[in-house]
Amino acid sequence: MEQIRKSYELFWSESNSCANRLRVGVEVLLDTPKIARSATGKNGKPVSLDLNGRIALFSGIKPDHAETLTALRMIRNLGSHGDAVSREPLLDAFEIFEDALKDLCGNRKSRLAAALRSKLIASKGKPG
Repeated sequence: MEQIRKSYELFWSESNSCANRLRVGVEVLLDTPKIARSATGKNGKPVSLDLNGRIALFSGIKPDHAETLTALRMIRNLGSHGDAVSREPLLDAFEIFEDALKDLCGNRKSRLAAALRSKLIASKGKPG
């Protein structure tokens, strides 16, 4: 994912920009399952959804990842609103983003669960 690569590049030189690139990465991630960028407003006209609104829509599909994306949104908020983003929260953000990408884009949980189910069935629940 291009935005994550750009975020890594900015880690040592510009922490706020690094955090903003993470936000763009979350936006791109939400495009993958086609989470809408707009909704119909009260007046019937389309209104843009902010990242929080898109995460709320996503929580209906993958509720276990909504909290992860919300945590990443918090890092982005610091970067966007001028507060200095320290390296430790950025490293934490990279780590949870990596985990989310592995699961959402690589179906890690599904593959892992399938492998463990097959192993238990084949061994009839007995060790090794």
